[in-house]
Amino acid sequence: MQADVGQEADVKNFVTAAVSAYGKIDILFNNAGIYAPGNVEETSLDAWNHSVNVNMTALFLAGKYAMPYLKETKGTMINTASAAGLIGFPNAVAYAATKGAVISFTRAMAVDYAPAGVRVNAICPGTAETGMTKDLLTIPEIYQEFVAPIPMKRLGQPTDVANAVLFLASAQSSYITGHALPVDGGWTMS
Repeated sequence: MQADVGQEADVKNFVTAAVSAYGKIDILFNNAGIYAPGNVEETSLDAWNHSVNVNMTALFLAGKYAMPYLKETKGTMINTASAAGLIGFPNAVAYAATKGAVISFTRAMAVDYAPAGVRVNAICPGTAETGMTKDLLTIPEIYQEFVAPIPMKRLGQPTDVANAVLFLASAQSSYITGHALPVDGGWTMS
C-alpha cells in the first residue's frame, strides 16, 4: 500500500491495514529515509523539516501505532539509521543529525519496551550500491572517495543490509535490544 510515512493518518491506516490483513504485527521495519545534501549554511529550512519528517517523525508515528500490536506478539522493531548518524558525514547536516536521532530514538524505545518483551534495534548502513547512490558511484573519483575509508575496500550491497535486518528480526538476536548495528565494512571503526 502507498503511504506518506510523515503523515499521521497514512501511518495509522497502514498499521490498521496490516493488522486487518495478517491479524498481528511481529516485525516493524522502519526503512524510509531521504538524503538532503548540504552543510548548515546551505541547508534550507524546508530541506531540514522534510528530513526530520521522513527520517524521524515517520519512525515515531509507526512506533506509536504499531507498538500495541508488537507488545501482543513480543515482536521487534528495526529502524534504519546510518553510519553517518554514528560518526557524522560531510555536507549532510540534516541527514547525519536525523540519523543520529534515529539511534537515540531506538535506544529510548528499547528501554521503554524491553519489559514488555519488545526488542528495538537499529541498523547503520555505510555507503551501499543502491538506487539512491548508483548515479553518483558511476564517477570513478567519487567511487574511490567512498571506498577509501572502508577497511574491507568495497561498498555494501543491499543484501548485506537485508541480512543484518533478518538477523535482528530473528530469534537468533533474542537477547539484543537498543543496539545500533553498523553494516559498513568497518568504516565507523577506522
